[in-house]
Amino acid sequence: MSISSRDEERKLMKEYKEKGIRTATVNVGGAMPQSRFKFIESALMAAKRNNLIQDVHAHDGAVIGAMREAMSQIEAIINGLSVGGKIGLARDGEHLAVAIFF
Repeated sequence: MSISSRDEERKLMKEYKEKGIRTATVNVGGAMPQSRFKFIESALMAAKRNNLIQDVHAHDGAVIGAMREAMSQIEAIINGLSVGGKIGLARDGEHLAVAIFF
């Protein structure tokens, strides 16, 4: 989902929903590392807006933790650069996945 167009994204979201997998995406952009918290907040808001999570502390922590882990894997490479891309989130039961494409 993080590398698809809006039309492909809608189609994939529908297919995943039929399988019981809830999804969300959000476009992001900015300079690193200053925009790190903006990216995390955007992912959190997208997860809430698309009903991936409830508005409770434990669910917020799950999204924030997944985002921090995903960002930690690429931060050294993009530090100091201005980036733009998309964040894709998916949830199936208790499992939450985050993909970042810059």
